[in-house]
Amino acid sequence: QLAEELTKSYSNFSRLDTSALMNFSYKASTASLQGCLRKGIAYHHAGLDADDRKLVEEAFSSGNIACLCATSTLAMGVNLPSHLVIIKGTSAYRGAGNGHQDIDAVTLLQMIGRAGR
Repeated sequence: QLAEELTKSYSNFSRLDTSALMNFSYKASTASLQGCLRKGIAYHHAGLDADDRKLVEEAFSSGNIACLCATSTLAMGVNLPSHLVIIKGTSAYRGAGNGHQDIDAVTLLQMIGRAGR
């Protein structure tokens, strides 16, 4: 559903290599990720299958993904330079007993620092 909404509002999706996107989507292990990849969109989080995570990273770094929705895992050593970073919220759920806690400033700066690298 996110892929559909983003493709309606973002004009540069027409410039994406649909052949490459199809190839990436065939390699994904879930229907959800396959559908997103076909649209030039992907997601990245710690719970993603390792092969899918590598696939998304490859698709993004090669310029075939126009929009990557990610958790703070990208700030923790994954080198995926981007043009623009948007941070939706500055708190994260830290489990039962801890609830939502603010993301520390260093982590936020690391996430923001992905833009322009």
